[in-house]
Amino acid sequence: LYLASLKQNTNIEKSQRNWDCQFRKTLPWEKIWLRSFNSYAQGPSQNTQWKIFHEILPTKLKIHNWKKNRGRGAPNCAQCGQTENTLHPVLFCKTARTVWRHFKGLYEKLITPKTFNAVHAIFFTNTSDLPKSDVKAKLVTTITNIITTELWRGRNLKTKENKNITSTKIIENVKREMKYIWQIKYNKLARENNIKKFHKLFSINNAVSDQNEEALVFTL
Repeated sequence: LYLASLKQNTNIEKSQRNWDCQFRKTLPWEKIWLRSFNSYAQGPSQNTQWKIFHEILPTKLKIHNWKKNRGRGAPNCAQCGQTENTLHPVLFCKTARTVWRHFKGLYEKLITPKTFNAVHAIFFTNTSDLPKSDVKAKLVTTITNIITTELWRGRNLKTKENKNITSTKIIENVKREMKYIWQIKYNKLARENNIKKFHKLFSINNAVSDQNEEALVFTL
Protein backbone atom coordinates (compact mmCIF):
# COMPACT_ATOMS: atom_id res chain seq x y z
CA LEU A 1 0.00 0.00 0.00
CA TYR A 2 2.85 2.35 0.85
CA LEU A 3 4.56 1.76 -2.51
CA ALA A 4 1.28 2.20 -4.38
CA SER A 5 0.63 5.46 -2.51
CA LEU A 6 4.18 6.64 -3.22
CA LYS A 7 3.80 5.87 -6.93
CA GLN A 8 0.49 7.73 -7.10
CA ASN A 9 1.99 10.77 -5.35
CA THR A 10 4.91 10.71 -7.80
CA ASN A 11 2.50 10.65 -10.75
CA ILE A 12 0.54 13.56 -9.28
CA GLU A 13 3.72 15.58 -8.81
CA LYS A 14 4.78 14.81 -12.39
CA SER A 15 1.46 15.91 -13.86
CA GLN A 16 1.48 19.07 -11.75
CA ARG A 17 4.98 19.94 -12.96
CA ASN A 18 3.90 19.36 -16.56
CA TRP A 19 0.94 21.73 -16.23
CA ASP A 20 3.06 24.31 -14.42
CA CYS A 21 5.54 24.21 -17.29
CA GLN A 22 2.77 24.60 -19.87
CA PHE A 23 1.27 27.59 -18.07
CA ARG A 24 4.70 28.95 -17.08
CA LYS A 25 3.60 29.44 -13.49
CA THR A 26 2.79 27.38 -10.41
CA LEU A 27 -0.91 26.66 -10.26
CA PRO A 28 -2.71 26.62 -6.88
CA TRP A 29 -2.78 22.81 -6.74
CA GLU A 30 -3.97 22.46 -3.16
CA LYS A 31 -7.05 24.53 -3.99
CA ILE A 32 -7.51 22.78 -7.34
CA TRP A 33 -7.59 19.32 -5.74
CA LEU A 34 -9.96 20.47 -2.99
CA ARG A 35 -12.25 22.09 -5.55
CA SER A 36 -12.30 18.91 -7.62
CA PHE A 37 -14.25 17.05 -4.95
CA ASN A 38 -16.56 19.88 -3.93
CA SER A 39 -19.20 19.42 -6.62
CA TYR A 40 -22.84 18.42 -6.91
CA ALA A 41 -21.85 16.23 -9.86
CA GLN A 42 -20.71 12.71 -9.00
CA GLY A 43 -19.14 9.75 -10.80
CA PRO A 44 -18.14 10.31 -14.44
CA SER A 45 -18.84 14.04 -14.22
CA GLN A 46 -16.01 14.35 -11.70
CA ASN A 47 -13.70 11.74 -13.19
CA THR A 48 -13.09 13.62 -16.45
CA GLN A 49 -11.67 16.60 -14.58
CA TRP A 50 -9.56 14.32 -12.40
CA LYS A 51 -8.13 12.58 -15.48
CA ILE A 52 -7.32 15.92 -17.11
CA PHE A 53 -5.29 17.02 -14.08
CA HIS A 54 -3.43 13.68 -14.06
CA GLU A 55 -2.97 13.80 -17.85
CA ILE A 56 -4.39 10.30 -18.26
CA LEU A 57 -7.22 10.90 -20.71
CA PRO A 58 -6.66 8.37 -23.54
CA THR A 59 -6.40 10.98 -26.27
CA LYS A 60 -5.23 10.22 -29.81
CA LEU A 61 -1.80 11.75 -29.10
CA LYS A 62 -1.29 9.77 -25.90
CA ILE A 63 -2.28 6.50 -27.58
CA HIS A 64 -0.01 7.36 -30.54
CA ASN A 65 2.93 7.92 -28.18
CA TRP A 66 2.50 4.84 -25.98
CA LYS A 67 5.61 2.65 -26.25
CA LYS A 68 3.68 -0.48 -27.16
CA ASN A 69 1.79 1.49 -29.82
CA ARG A 70 4.52 3.90 -30.92
CA GLY A 71 3.71 5.43 -34.28
CA ARG A 72 0.43 3.59 -34.81
CA GLY A 73 -2.76 5.51 -35.39
CA ALA A 74 -3.03 9.17 -36.24
CA PRO A 75 -2.77 11.61 -33.29
CA ASN A 76 -5.40 13.86 -34.86
CA CYS A 77 -8.84 14.81 -33.54
CA ALA A 78 -11.62 12.99 -35.38
CA GLN A 79 -13.77 16.12 -35.32
CA CYS A 80 -11.42 18.86 -36.51
CA GLY A 81 -8.16 17.16 -37.57
CA GLN A 82 -5.89 19.00 -35.13
CA THR A 83 -3.48 17.18 -32.79
CA GLU A 84 -5.52 15.73 -29.95
CA ASN A 85 -3.62 16.38 -26.73
CA THR A 86 -5.17 16.38 -23.25
CA LEU A 87 -6.86 19.78 -23.48
CA HIS A 88 -7.85 19.64 -27.13
CA PRO A 89 -11.22 17.78 -26.90
CA VAL A 90 -12.37 19.76 -23.87
CA LEU A 91 -11.01 23.18 -24.80
CA PHE A 92 -9.40 23.79 -28.19
CA CYS A 93 -11.48 21.69 -30.60
CA LYS A 94 -13.93 23.80 -32.60
CA THR A 95 -16.81 21.91 -30.97
CA ALA A 96 -15.48 22.67 -27.48
CA ARG A 97 -14.95 26.36 -28.27
CA THR A 98 -18.57 26.67 -29.40
CA VAL A 99 -19.85 25.02 -26.23
CA TRP A 100 -17.76 27.24 -23.95
CA ARG A 101 -18.90 30.36 -25.80
CA HIS A 102 -22.51 29.35 -25.19
CA PHE A 103 -22.01 29.12 -21.42
CA LYS A 104 -19.77 32.20 -21.16
CA GLY A 105 -22.65 34.40 -19.97
CA LEU A 106 -23.64 31.92 -17.26
CA TYR A 107 -20.11 31.91 -15.80
CA GLU A 108 -19.90 35.70 -15.90
CA LYS A 109 -23.20 35.97 -14.00
CA LEU A 110 -22.01 33.56 -11.34
CA ILE A 111 -18.53 34.96 -10.73
CA THR A 112 -18.88 38.65 -11.54
CA PRO A 113 -16.96 40.80 -12.22
CA LYS A 114 -14.40 38.34 -13.59
CA THR A 115 -14.04 37.97 -17.34
CA PHE A 116 -14.67 34.40 -18.46
CA ASN A 117 -11.76 32.22 -19.52
CA ALA A 118 -12.37 28.53 -20.28
CA VAL A 119 -8.86 27.53 -19.19
CA HIS A 120 -9.45 29.13 -15.80
CA ALA A 121 -12.78 27.30 -15.59
CA ILE A 122 -11.24 23.89 -16.33
CA PHE A 123 -8.50 24.33 -13.71
CA PHE A 124 -10.87 26.05 -11.24
CA THR A 125 -8.59 29.07 -11.00
CA ASN A 126 -11.60 31.30 -11.69
CA THR A 127 -12.79 30.46 -8.16
CA SER A 128 -9.43 29.95 -6.43
CA ASP A 129 -9.87 33.07 -4.29
CA LEU A 130 -13.22 31.85 -2.94
CA PRO A 131 -13.54 29.67 0.21
CA LYS A 132 -13.91 25.93 -0.36
CA SER A 133 -17.47 26.00 1.00
CA ASP A 134 -18.56 28.98 -1.12
CA VAL A 135 -21.87 28.17 -2.85
CA LYS A 136 -20.84 29.95 -6.06
CA ALA A 137 -17.62 27.97 -6.28
CA LYS A 138 -19.46 24.66 -5.85
CA LEU A 139 -22.01 25.58 -8.51
CA VAL A 140 -19.32 26.71 -10.99
CA THR A 141 -17.30 23.54 -10.33
CA THR A 142 -20.39 21.43 -11.00
CA ILE A 143 -21.13 23.17 -14.30
CA THR A 144 -17.51 22.76 -15.41
CA ASN A 145 -17.51 19.06 -14.46
CA ILE A 146 -20.58 18.48 -16.61
CA ILE A 147 -19.30 20.48 -19.60
CA THR A 148 -15.94 18.69 -19.78
CA THR A 149 -17.61 15.30 -19.35
CA GLU A 150 -20.15 15.93 -22.11
CA LEU A 151 -17.40 17.19 -24.43
CA TRP A 152 -15.34 14.05 -23.75
CA ARG A 153 -18.41 11.85 -24.27
CA GLY A 154 -19.10 13.55 -27.61
CA ARG A 155 -15.49 13.01 -28.61
CA ASN A 156 -15.73 9.29 -27.77
CA LEU A 157 -18.92 8.82 -29.77
CA LYS A 158 -17.23 10.35 -32.80
CA THR A 159 -13.93 8.48 -32.35
CA LYS A 160 -15.27 5.05 -31.42
CA GLU A 161 -18.68 4.92 -33.14
CA ASN A 162 -18.28 7.58 -35.84
CA LYS A 163 -21.36 9.40 -34.55
CA ASN A 164 -21.34 13.14 -35.20
CA ILE A 165 -22.38 14.88 -31.99
CA THR A 166 -22.85 18.56 -32.76
CA SER A 167 -22.05 21.38 -30.35
CA THR A 168 -25.80 22.07 -30.18
CA LYS A 169 -26.45 18.52 -28.99
CA ILE A 170 -23.66 18.74 -26.41
CA ILE A 171 -25.10 22.01 -25.09
CA GLU A 172 -28.51 20.32 -24.77
CA ASN A 173 -26.89 17.41 -22.90
CA VAL A 174 -25.09 19.78 -20.52
CA LYS A 175 -28.32 21.60 -19.71
CA ARG A 176 -30.15 18.31 -19.23
CA GLU A 177 -27.53 17.04 -16.79
CA MET A 178 -27.48 20.31 -14.87
CA LYS A 179 -31.26 20.37 -14.68
CA TYR A 180 -31.26 16.78 -13.39
CA ILE A 181 -29.01 17.76 -10.49
CA TRP A 182 -30.96 20.96 -9.80
CA GLN A 183 -34.25 19.00 -9.83
CA ILE A 184 -32.99 16.48 -7.28
CA LYS A 185 -31.91 19.30 -4.97
CA TYR A 186 -35.16 21.18 -5.52
CA ASN A 187 -37.30 18.13 -4.72
CA LYS A 188 -35.28 17.40 -1.58
CA LEU A 189 -35.50 20.96 -0.27
CA ALA A 190 -39.17 21.22 -1.25
CA ARG A 191 -39.90 18.16 0.91
CA GLU A 192 -38.03 19.87 3.73
CA ASN A 193 -40.05 23.06 3.11
CA ASN A 194 -36.80 24.94 2.56
CA ILE A 195 -37.05 26.47 -0.91
CA LYS A 196 -35.23 29.50 0.45
CA LYS A 197 -32.09 27.36 0.69
CA PHE A 198 -32.56 26.24 -2.92
CA HIS A 199 -32.44 29.88 -4.05
CA LYS A 200 -29.34 30.45 -1.93
CA LEU A 201 -27.57 27.50 -3.55
CA PHE A 202 -28.71 27.82 -7.17
CA SER A 203 -30.33 31.18 -7.94
CA ILE A 204 -27.06 33.05 -7.59
CA ASN A 205 -26.92 36.42 -9.36
CA ASN A 206 -29.97 35.31 -11.37
CA ALA A 207 -27.88 32.75 -13.24
CA VAL A 208 -30.77 30.35 -12.69
CA SER A 209 -34.15 32.06 -12.66
CA ASP A 210 -35.94 32.06 -9.31
CA GLN A 211 -39.21 32.86 -11.02
CA ASN A 212 -39.81 29.30 -12.12
CA GLU A 213 -38.06 26.91 -9.77
CA GLU A 214 -39.47 23.70 -11.16
CA ALA A 215 -38.49 24.55 -14.75
CA LEU A 216 -35.04 25.68 -13.58
CA VAL A 217 -34.57 28.10 -16.44
CA PHE A 218 -31.01 29.18 -17.19
CA THR A 219 -30.96 32.91 -17.84
CA LEU A 220 -28.25 32.88 -20.50
